[in-house]
Amino acid sequence: MIANEKRGETIISINDRPYILCLTLGGLAKIETAFGISGLEKLDAKFQSLSANDVILLLAILLEGGANPLSLDEIKSAKIDTKSVVEAILKCFALNIGGA
Repeated sequence: MIANEKRGETIISINDRPYILCLTLGGLAKIETAFGISGLEKLDAKFQSLSANDVILLLAILLEGGANPLSLDEIKSAKIDTKSVVEAILKCFALNIGGA
């Protein structure tokens, strides 16, 4: 599996299987709604204090954008390296909007 970085994709391993993450415009709207914010500058501030639930939600939205959605329950019970998750989420945002 190869990520298309020009499309803003990155890859993460979940349960020892690769998955593509991608931030779409619809995904960005879902994130703004879920966090009760509007605007990228507020999203940047939110990224300074993410909870575990925030990370799970972000991962679910980015997986959906990558055309391989997993439910929140599947993500919560999955074998995932926490550091890799955060790095993949940040890379996905950086590729799409220059960082968060």
